Amino acid sequence: MEILPQKSENQKDFYDSLKEKVLKGSISVEELRDELLKKEQSDPDRRAAYNNLVFLKSQEVINYIGDDPEIVKGYCGLLSITEFHIAQGLGGDKGSIDYFNESLSHARQGGLGEDWIAYIEGTISYLKGVIIPEITIEKASSPDNNNGLILRKLNEGLKERGKPSYMEDYSKKL
Repeated sequence: MEILPQKSENQKDFYDSLKEKVLKGSISVEELRDELLKKEQSDPDRRAAYNNLVFLKSQEVINYIGDDPEIVKGYCGLLSITEFHIAQGLGGDKGSIDYFNESLSHARQGGLGEDWIAYIEGTISYLKGVIIPEITIEKASSPDNNNGLILRKLNEGLKERGKPSYMEDYSKKL
């Protein structure tokens, strides 16, 4: 795995600078998360999610994370979100379910909230062509996000067609 080039700026410089901060210990896990999420959100092509994953799985970052349980939880949470966004970028195509499964595993390891875990579980059910149970949708629903609504949209599309079409259903108005 290597960093994919991106038109808007030099990816290598960004990740090298971040890696230097990691090696010096001059960045917290929270600051690292914020930098990576900011980078990802600035990229309409979603390549940054993949590049972030490459960075997060580099040996230097893994060494930095170490074995402190609280730091590992934060790291696993960041992996979960990153893998989820990669899977979304694949639009439900081949390979996306593997990233969703990794996201779910890391969400559990990171102790992320029941709503996030239910959202991932519901998305995986949908991609397998299985109607998402109402209890899962309810668990995914939160005033802080639209995940329950998104799962409802996925379910409606699945009921209409009998098969998933992730990008079509994800972007549908309800």
